[in-house]
Amino acid sequence: SVDGRTDRGIFMELISLHAPDYPDAEKAFHLLKEAYLVALPETTVSNPGVTLPGVPQLIDALLNTHAGIGLATGNIQRGAELKLTPHGLWDAFAAGGFGDDTDNRADLVAAGLANLVLCCCPKLAPLYR
Repeated sequence: SVDGRTDRGIFMELISLHAPDYPDAEKAFHLLKEAYLVALPETTVSNPGVTLPGVPQLIDALLNTHAGIGLATGNIQRGAELKLTPHGLWDAFAAGGFGDDTDNRADLVAAGLANLVLCCCPKLAPLYR
């Protein structure tokens, strides 16, 4: 199952299963990511997903506190943007941790926190790097 996994982890597994002899797994990841991003807009039109009840109101309430809001998702950053923009949610997030960089969800949450601190409270950034 791909539930709960990062896009990078899923893509790297696909590469290891279907192209184990490819000489550069990192290059293969980037090629697969670019192909995915070409196909994703059409997919989001036919399957746009839903915004859970109360989420827009919660985000608005948090924005009114002037708090920086971060996003931690296993989606690659551009994929997250393509999925969240039609729902009016993408621009609410000041920074985040994304599935481009790691196949470990805990690492992307830590990266998201560090990026949010760097964006919103740069004086505290040395504590999160």
